[in-house]
Amino acid sequence: MYSNIIALIVTFFICGLWHGAGWNFILWGPIHGVMMSFALPDSKPKAKLYQLLKIQIQKILHLFQVIITFQSRGLLFLVFRSHDVQTVIDIFRR
Repeated sequence: MYSNIIALIVTFFICGLWHGAGWNFILWGPIHGVMMSFALPDSKPKAKLYQLLKIQIQKILHLFQVIITFQSRGLLFLVFRSHDVQTVIDIFRR
């Protein structure tokens, strides 16, 4: 499983470099890879987490996953579209 995670991070790092050599693209790639790797763990750890959080209704779980995915992709899009890292830092400070 760890090899899959490393492969995702490296692949998205290369994708970030492919989009441009700016720091925002270099940051976007590995962060995107880490976020994509959250989907990799087996169902047993996920089931334990859901049980710990007392999430058992599938519709609520699906809605939660959609909201988290949408928000994280939106934040990563800010990093992707910014001209430099200082702009990203300024946006997050506001």
